[in-house]
Amino acid sequence: MTDSATKYKSFDFASNSQWKSYLENFYPVPKGGILEKKKRQWYKKNIDSDFDIEFEPIDSNTSSSNTQPPPENNQSSTSSSQNTSSQQQQ
Repeated sequence: MTDSATKYKSFDFASNSQWKSYLENFYPVPKGGILEKKKRQWYKKNIDSDFDIEFEPIDSNTSSSNTQPPPENNQSSTSSSQNTSSQQQQ
């Protein structure tokens, strides 16, 4: 993790009056990934202009189990259902 990312992770958003004021302008208050994106954008603009908002944190909460496997190819089931419907029409 870069020095800039480390500083971001340790930044105390809860006690920063500028952040709280910025957050009050949102209704409803963003949650989850949207809130994280807003935090990163605000941090880059107001605290550290060199901060990379696209960094991926490496910690126990963001393990590979959070990634989803690629979707299965269902062409065979689609084509078999098409064949069945065309057979029924004959």
